[in-house]
Amino acid sequence: MTDDPDVRMAQSIVDYIFRRVALDFLPFETRSALGIHSAEERQRHLDTGSYEPLDDRETRAHRPRASSSALRLMTQEARVDAPLCLTCGTTMRPTGSCYVCEGCGSTSGCS
Repeated sequence: MTDDPDVRMAQSIVDYIFRRVALDFLPFETRSALGIHSAEERQRHLDTGSYEPLDDRETRAHRPRASSSALRLMTQEARVDAPLCLTCGTTMRPTGSCYVCEGCGSTSGCS
């Protein structure tokens, strides 16, 4: 239990720090996917049934979503389980059924 109204519960000091940093620096969509909401957003959810800001929901209904953010998210998800390069240790990027290192150019052996 903490005195911070935005982060009421934390399992450790490190957990509290990362939740506080997420609230301060991550965009709403990312925090929402992680289940991290500010006190204001939690109150809005109780009042309206949604965590999203009212003006954000109205403008989002009229504009198309940016495909670049979806592509970036898919790329980040693909890298989560990518192996590390045996030559330089950088996380490799998937290319088809293989992986290629963006640091030194070596492959996972499928080239």
